[in-house]
Amino acid sequence: MKLLEFIYDNQKYAGFIQEDYPDIINIISDKDDLYTIITSLINNNIPLTNLASRVTNTLLIADINNKLIFLPPMKPEEKLFSFVNGMGLTHKRIASIRYSSDNIPIQGEWFYKGNGTILKTTADSLYVPPNAYSCTEEAEIVLIYVIDALSIPYRIGYTLGNDFSDPKMGKTNHAYFGQSKLRTCSIAPEIKVGEPPLELIGNVIIKRNNEYVWRSQFVTGINNMLYSLEKIESLVFQHDQFLIPGMVHYLFLGADTTSYSHGIRLMDGDIIDISSSEFTFNLINHVNFAKNSIQKINIESLSNF
Repeated sequence: MKLLEFIYDNQKYAGFIQEDYPDIINIISDKDDLYTIITSLINNNIPLTNLASRVTNTLLIADINNKLIFLPPMKPEEKLFSFVNGMGLTHKRIASIRYSSDNIPIQGEWFYKGNGTILKTTADSLYVPPNAYSCTEEAEIVLIYVIDALSIPYRIGYTLGNDFSDPKMGKTNHAYFGQSKLRTCSIAPEIKVGEPPLELIGNVIIKRNNEYVWRSQFVTGINNMLYSLEKIESLVFQHDQFLIPGMVHYLFLGADTTSYSHGIRLMDGDIIDISSSEFTFNLINHVNFAKNSIQKINIESLSNF
């Protein structure tokens, strides 16, 4: 089952796609969003199979595909309840380049990206701020969790993600690594319910002025991670401040390649297209460079009131 939410004909919908019927979206609500529906199921101990009884309508994807406006799945209306983070240097391929076999760190590098204001989905732009040194896509798996009323994390499933970041800033000085991750990012429109895959193969395409600039296959999944899923999850959810009831976690797991590492420098207007056969809809974003220069930040003092 793949969960999704979108706008069609000026109306918001939540629904799902069944593996046996991949061409049909089953509508389960035109009022509540996925966040409301799923948290209600969990907090009331209602199994996910209950969604089948809530279907009110079906839509044939072929008839409406170009008319859908997707929304980031499970994103709460209260943007501060979205917690976008990730674990860097987790992919075996990257670790084999960075470390010797006797010098592997005991854990990946956890990072924070932001709240719901920076979380985008397909057809949205990815913003490059004026203080950026560079930018690149990072195609990878994103795990989605929600914290229940008793502060217990529930893994909903996984999706494709683009951990848009600033590699030049991160490599200039390791002290800048955290800031290099504070960028808009995106996730695909569908959450595939269940355990994350042992292996997932996908493709990344960069287009500029309707021409292909770069394309590559990426390989991810739990078998390609340097650390076990249990260890990655325990590093995040051992902290009480991350277990606020109602909080939704989007956890990026690490990429194995980027266009930047192959000498490609993204430009304003470039299109990033990330896909995998496991998902119905591609994750497609435009790169949007800031048009203004760095502005001085004015901080007001309460004492001046």
